[in-house]
Amino acid sequence: MKLPETFSKDKNLNVIIETPRHSRNKFAYDSKTGLFKLKRVLPEGFVFPYDFGFIPGTKGDDGDPLDVFLMMEGLTFPGCWLECTLIGVIQVLQKSEGKKEIRNDRFMAVPVLPKNSLQIKHINELSDYELKSLILFIENNTFLENKIVKVISTAGPEEAYKLIKN
Repeated sequence: MKLPETFSKDKNLNVIIETPRHSRNKFAYDSKTGLFKLKRVLPEGFVFPYDFGFIPGTKGDDGDPLDVFLMMEGLTFPGCWLECTLIGVIQVLQKSEGKKEIRNDRFMAVPVLPKNSLQIKHINELSDYELKSLILFIENNTFLENKIVKVISTAGPEEAYKLIKN
């Protein structure tokens, strides 16, 4: 499967979904086969609060494409490709057992759809509850993998674009 570029011809962000919202199953794209593999199952009581995927053509400190949460009312599926607008980034430090601390930021986006009812343009438009819930999920969903994840800050779309381009 040939992945799209990072940005569309209209300068929208391309996003590939790996794990649908409300799933306990964490899927990961395998670039060698073009398939999605079940990577792990979240602990009982944990589900992905939003669709989760990656930004093609990018590479984070962990060696994987940059992570993105897609805020959308409808459901998607693994492999779904959407054009999106960035609304911000949650900046994250992650340390795995026996490894050095790395950045593993989570970008936030909304789809560019004519009938998308979520008209969010900036991460600051999320309610305190939504943002705190997402941070709680980010910091705790990998605890069984012996990873320490700490959110260090949030930033808006301008900073998010700079981080992707770097």
